[in-house]
Amino acid sequence: MLPVDIRIASENARIGMFFIRMGLVPELASSHFLAQMVGTARALEWCLSGRMVEAAEAREAGLVSEVVPAQRLLDRAVELGEQLASQSAPAVRAIKDLFVRNECETDFRLVMKREGEALDELRATWEHREAATAFIEKRPADFSRRPA
Repeated sequence: MLPVDIRIASENARIGMFFIRMGLVPELASSHFLAQMVGTARALEWCLSGRMVEAAEAREAGLVSEVVPAQRLLDRAVELGEQLASQSAPAVRAIKDLFVRNECETDFRLVMKREGEALDELRATWEHREAATAFIEKRPADFSRRPA
């Protein structure tokens, strides 16, 4: 679950990094992602202890962004998916790309250069024109259909 964009959990969720219990190490870049999300000290404690982490602690640590009642989890996931699906697809892709490329970048000039290039590209899209028009017309932008 670590590489996904947004993580939500049921209030009943319990998450464990059980590699140590099996005599193994984290896999699939878990040592990178977990340390980035919750900090190295907490990630090490979770991985070395193999203990169960309650949903509230996972939220407080930044592993999940939201905790909801168990009966609302699927509905909330669908709501979130619909919200994300209604956004500009090129902007979503560009934002994800920027975060992947810039997350560990120490050269802030390069970070700003990448952002500037993405802004220039997106300003030329029909989605940006639709958003600007919708803003002026005081209505939600509709990215569901590309004009002919």
